Amino acid sequence: MIKDFKFFNEDANCFDKFFHLTMKEGLIRSVEYDIFSEKLKNTLDNFECEYDIKTTDKYVKLIIDVQNINKKHFEKQLSDIVNNMGYFESKIIDFDNFNEIKSLSFSKNKKFLIFFQKRFDVPQNTPDRLYHATTKHYYEKIKKTGLTTKSQKMISNDLDRLYLTDNLAEALDFCTQKRFFYKQKYNKIKKFDMNIDDWVILEIDISSIPDIKLYKDEKMDNSYYTYDFIPWYAVKIFEEINF
Repeated sequence: MIKDFKFFNEDANCFDKFFHLTMKEGLIRSVEYDIFSEKLKNTLDNFECEYDIKTTDKYVKLIIDVQNINKKHFEKQLSDIVNNMGYFESKIIDFDNFNEIKSLSFSKNKKFLIFFQKRFDVPQNTPDRLYHATTKHYYEKIKKTGLTTKSQKMISNDLDRLYLTDNLAEALDFCTQKRFFYKQKYNKIKKFDMNIDDWVILEIDISSIPDIKLYKDEKMDNSYYTYDFIPWYAVKIFEEINF
């Protein structure tokens, strides 16, 4: 019997719906940095090489001497670990001249510095579903392009970020605050034609977005932000609000 299920975004077209399922099914969650470091160490111990691994809360750094190693074989082993653990090589540096390279095979030298970072990086215990508040005016654009970062300098001079929350009450309250902000900001602009009384709470399926990096906003409770694009297939209306 075929399992009964509902698509996350019922308003999306057929292609978007199946693309959403494909991305969610194929998504690899990144393991923690210490687990990745241990796996990397176990693999390197199988090679005749000298290496040093440093682990931080943002990346893993590897210094390695490959003079006794077949580079292609080593890179194949390294690629398998990186992909299976949900990581990527963010930077490879030739240790002799400190030039950045794309592959160890691109250099005749033997010593390299490699940085590894998570592909899917979210704070621990973050729910798979988060909320974002916006006007219906902007939602019409989101339906075509997805969610993109934009700063309106509402609270502070932050960089362009996309803010999300795991608390529905916070999302509802944000609609009220942002409506007041718009009212003050555009009060004297005659050509301003956005209806600031119609709002939507959007639900975001974070678990279906590959390569997303999510950060905890320390200035606000229950708040997160990202600099990454959120595709349309991972967005749907959770609630409509009219003031």
